[in-house]
Amino acid sequence: MMTDELSALKADIDASLVVESVPPEIAPSTASVVVQLSPRSIPYNALQHVDLITLFLSQYRSSFSRSSLIAPEMELATVINRLISAEQPLIFEGGHYEHTEGETISIRSLRIMPQHISAEVFGTTREALFIVKKTLELLWSSVGRERRWGEIMGDMGIVTYNTSTKVRLGVNLLDLLSDEFRKFLNETVSGRFTKKMGTLGQISEEIGSELIAIPHCREINIEISMFDRTTGKQEDMTLNLIPSTNFTRNTDDVLVLSELPFEVHVELVTELIAALSKSH
Repeated sequence: MMTDELSALKADIDASLVVESVPPEIAPSTASVVVQLSPRSIPYNALQHVDLITLFLSQYRSSFSRSSLIAPEMELATVINRLISAEQPLIFEGGHYEHTEGETISIRSLRIMPQHISAEVFGTTREALFIVKKTLELLWSSVGRERRWGEIMGDMGIVTYNTSTKVRLGVNLLDLLSDEFRKFLNETVSGRFTKKMGTLGQISEEIGSELIAIPHCREINIEISMFDRTTGKQEDMTLNLIPSTNFTRNTDDVLVLSELPFEVHVELVTELIAALSKSH
C-alpha cells in the first residue's frame, strides 16, 4: 500500500512531522499504524540476546507490558525470551521521543512481532509511522547491525491506519438523527418509558420526586463494507463519532475516528463539517 504520507516518510527518517493546513476546528488526538514486513526485515529471534527493557527505557522511556497470562514472579528477561520463542507480541507502553527538530512524540504503545511493528501515539499517523521506523532501526542496531530504513522499506507490505481527532462538528450527535426520531425520544421515551428504566424511577416514585430525562447520543458507528468484484474478497471499515468527554454530550465537541492516515482523515472531517453546515 502506498499513500502520499507513506511516500514522503519513506525517503527520509528525519522528515518533518509537521502536518500543514489543519483547520482550527480539528485537533489530533490519537493515531496508530501497523506496518507489515517480511520476516527478514525484523531481527525478532535475535532479540533474545538483547536487554530490551533497558533499550526502550533509554530511548523512549517506555516500559514493558507484562502479559497477564505469565506468572508475576517470573523475571522480565525470562518473560521476554519466552514471548519471543512463542512468537508472541512484545508490548511496550508509554514514553516519548524527542525528535531532532525539537518536536516531542508522546507514545501510547509499541507492539513488535515477527512480521509487523505497530505504534500508537498521541498525535498523527505521520508521527506513529516515524516511531515504527525509528524502532526498526533501533532493533537492528541492538543486535549489532546497522540497517537504515532505506534498506528495509522494500520489504514493506500493507500499512493500516487509525486516526482519532477532536472536532468542533457544528452540531451535536443527536442532531444527526431524523426529526421524527428525536421527537420520539424527547416526547415519548423521555416521558413515559424512562421512568420504567433502571432504579431511579422506582425510588423517586415512592417519595414523590419529580423526574427530568434528557436523551443523549453516546456514539454513532458507521460500518462500511467494501467488495472486490474480481477476487470476491470483502473488508469492513468503520467510521465512529463519539462525544470527546462525558461533559461534552449534547454539544458539538466530538471525537471522529476513522481507518485513514491523518491527512486524509482531515479531508474527510472537513467535508463532513461542510456538509452538516448546509443541512443544519
